[in-house]
Amino acid sequence: MDGTTFAERLRLLMIRKGISQSGLAARVWGTATDARGRAVARNRDRISQYVRGLAMPRPSNLLRIAEALGVDPGELNPPAGPEATVCPAPRALAMEEVEGQPGKVRLRVNVLTNLRAASEVITLLAKDAA
Repeated sequence: MDGTTFAERLRLLMIRKGISQSGLAARVWGTATDARGRAVARNRDRISQYVRGLAMPRPSNLLRIAEALGVDPGELNPPAGPEATVCPAPRALAMEEVEGQPGKVRLRVNVLTNLRAASEVITLLAKDAA
């Protein structure tokens, strides 16, 4: 699977193992009972985000997903080199709403930039947090 993205690797492994997104979510996070009294997989939307390449799991969730699929975490997301992290960012910029916190978003930035621009971003975020 060399050269493929995390999303592609996850999708291929799910197909090979015959596991649906809901099935994988249930194996990783368990189930809950919905309003109709049915058992539904927790965090099904997370798996969907991962499969579509819109998000990457935290390292702890990557380990849980690999365990649920019965594979080594490196098979899902192998390091690109000796300095690589377990979970590189899938996109340069991402913004997502935070459930239960109206008006708040989680901002992810993975951009190579100059020190001045990075300092300005950090200054703005620090002012907002104060």
